[in-house]
Amino acid sequence: MMRLILGLVVSLFCLRYTDAAQNSISEIYLGSREGDPASIVENVSTIHGDYTEVEVDLAVPAPDSLILSRFYSSKDVLQTATLGGWRFNPHCFLTMQKDPREKNYTTAEGKFECMYVYVGNPDGSILTYIGWKNTSTQKRVLFKIDAESETIGLANTAKGNISSWTNPKNNELYFNPQTNSFELVLCSGGKRIYVKHPSIDLYLLSYEVLPSGNKIFYEFNEQGQLAVIKEMNNAEKKVLGWIKIQYDNSIHIETSDGKTVDYHFQQNSGVPLLTEVDRSDKSSLHYQYQLVDNHALLLRKELPEGRFVQIDYYTDKASKYKVKSVTTPAGLSGTTSTQFAYENDYTEVYGPGNRKVLHRFDQNFQLVAIEHYIDGLLYRIDKKYWGRKKNAGNLMSTAVEDENENIFYCKSFIYDDKDKGNIIEEREYGNLTGNDRNPIVLDEDGIPASNQEPHLKTYSYFSTDKEDVVVQKDSKGSGIEFIYKKGTNLLLRKACLKETTRKKKWFYEYNSDGVLVRVQVDDGCLDDPKSTSDLAP
Repeated sequence: MMRLILGLVVSLFCLRYTDAAQNSISEIYLGSREGDPASIVENVSTIHGDYTEVEVDLAVPAPDSLILSRFYSSKDVLQTATLGGWRFNPHCFLTMQKDPREKNYTTAEGKFECMYVYVGNPDGSILTYIGWKNTSTQKRVLFKIDAESETIGLANTAKGNISSWTNPKNNELYFNPQTNSFELVLCSGGKRIYVKHPSIDLYLLSYEVLPSGNKIFYEFNEQGQLAVIKEMNNAEKKVLGWIKIQYDNSIHIETSDGKTVDYHFQQNSGVPLLTEVDRSDKSSLHYQYQLVDNHALLLRKELPEGRFVQIDYYTDKASKYKVKSVTTPAGLSGTTSTQFAYENDYTEVYGPGNRKVLHRFDQNFQLVAIEHYIDGLLYRIDKKYWGRKKNAGNLMSTAVEDENENIFYCKSFIYDDKDKGNIIEEREYGNLTGNDRNPIVLDEDGIPASNQEPHLKTYSYFSTDKEDVVVQKDSKGSGIEFIYKKGTNLLLRKACLKETTRKKKWFYEYNSDGVLVRVQVDDGCLDDPKSTSDLAP
């Protein structure tokens, strides 16, 4: 049975060309959680209508915690959701395919073919990289994410903070024809190495270098199933933690710190579906599904003490596989429900109670407005304006309007000219002093008129031979400075700024495993960290 579920996992990325020709690739694989988080209500995407979950089954304590998680989307077909209806460690697999439209061009250097590469993320989404491969040479090929025309719906707000370190458009994927391997350089500062499976058209994750410098190694069994995840320090001399996975009629997982997880499956019309998860340090979970046209629609999740989540779906052709309602317990014996109604460019959300909210989105699957109603009457609108061309997927501004569309608050962003997605200016508009009650005027791109004075924050970014520096200041010169070890996420120093003076400073020290071992603080008068007062981290 487990051979059927995970087998050689090649079906994980089997994109059907007929589907690709009719739908955006981002619709098929991207996942709703790469969009703006405000578009998710009760785990339901108000843009796509699918129910999604990211379930973390265990975390192994280490300098960089080892996480084992699953991802569910009611939009997935069983060939994608290979763990009995769920995606499981999709970042461990990569596949390269020709563009289904067979785009190509020829120059004096040779014939170039457009290639698509599908790579999973640990949080469940599958990103599409596009590049041009020269069929007559062994030169290295660069693949990038095209947020403007292919991976539409990608939002730079998906991970919370807006930064070049969280923007997947900065990922760079390199294919080396000589070694038949891939190197994925991540926006976070880490990288992953994928090597070709010896017998199937699939690349497996060999190891990844984390932003801290530590490394995670992956081992697979003969069937191409993930068997061992092992974290080591940068020098590869010390094991920091591990996860082992054993396959039989069920899946048994154990960790270096003694945790266990067991996945149990039941047949449904000949298809094994994940129905029970037993976890040593977290609550057990039970799942019920309905099989509809090769989709395992999650109907109910049961937790201890009578807790549950019940999901109902539409059956009509226009809204097929989309969520109709989500019901959970409320009070001592009652329930509460949130209902969804879908139109071409907006979704109405009803509940809990008498609450009504309308989510509007554009042709690029970006959330552009949330309209709030009380007793059926509009009282507030939250608007979002998104960038185009090189700023595709970047949030340009947000605004708050009253029921008459008068704007009383706005925050706008200006990004760097290196297309990294770093904010260099953040401007807030509104009646910040209490002396100006006039509405704000925006242009069609959501940018306030130049005659309106904002509260301004500026950001600067630069690197030295050993450090990466980020500085944030307001118009009065107050702000904060962050200094990181170059090419890592290890914070070395932090300082509060007042004009040109550092008023207070923090110093951070790490051991060879990247573990923070000391924090030192001074009042900003001294540069030598050894002269500061010593605080326990």
